Amino acid sequence: MSYNLSLITLSIRVFILLRNCIIFTYYCFFTFYFTVEQKLESSPITGVYSQHQQEDPFYQYQGDLFVAIDVPEEVKADLQILQARIQDILGPSFIPTNFDNFHITIQVIGKTTDYNLLEAIDFVLENVKNANAISEYNQQHDTAFSIGLELASGSVKISGKYVKLHFSSDILSNFAKKVRSELKMNGIRVDSRFDFPKKAHIALGRVYKYVDSKKKRKIKRAFDNTKDMLQTFAQDQFQVKYFSILKSNSPEPIYKRRYARIRSYQNWP
Repeated sequence: MSYNLSLITLSIRVFILLRNCIIFTYYCFFTFYFTVEQKLESSPITGVYSQHQQEDPFYQYQGDLFVAIDVPEEVKADLQILQARIQDILGPSFIPTNFDNFHITIQVIGKTTDYNLLEAIDFVLENVKNANAISEYNQQHDTAFSIGLELASGSVKISGKYVKLHFSSDILSNFAKKVRSELKMNGIRVDSRFDFPKKAHIALGRVYKYVDSKKKRKIKRAFDNTKDMLQTFAQDQFQVKYFSILKSNSPEPIYKRRYARIRSYQNWP
């Protein structure tokens, strides 16, 4: 009888030991798993992105992804002349757009680091580049579409906190509509707050004080006087030979931002 009791006691002790071993093993496994996962998430190199991804502006820049037309270097130089005249009128309350930041926004897509989404956008724009209002113009006239004259006949306006050079272009407007419709047709969400306006614009800078009507008239005269100096406009050299996917580095005001070109699409040789 005592022998049987000893055997039962031993069995119970072995069962308890095995149970504790199993519990301890599970505890060690899950502790290690979640510790490693947290370290990976917080690591600047092996975290969410690999080292290669961290060097890619698509992952590095955290601002909006958007489709835009780049402004040629010659036109940028002429725009700086206009900026200098506006600076003389408004003083330090006017912060000019950086030379490298001039562009014409066509469609804002929004903030994303989804590479599959980028590939889907790239696929759509590859198809759009040879079938849009700009490419049709190029083929019909055997030359690259230019918006130099449209800019020269535009106007400088203060919209909210920004000083913008507004201009009209039916071809650009139709091009923007094509880009927007093709993206949406392929299930790609775009920023609903942005719809390419009838009047396109280039942001010249930001103002931090109220601008009265007298100064607005001076700015208008400054633009009118600058038109004669804007040789690039007069020579009609603002040719739209390609458009791009750009991404901003932050949601900061435009004069502080940097932009990275993620993809480019050629409309004309």
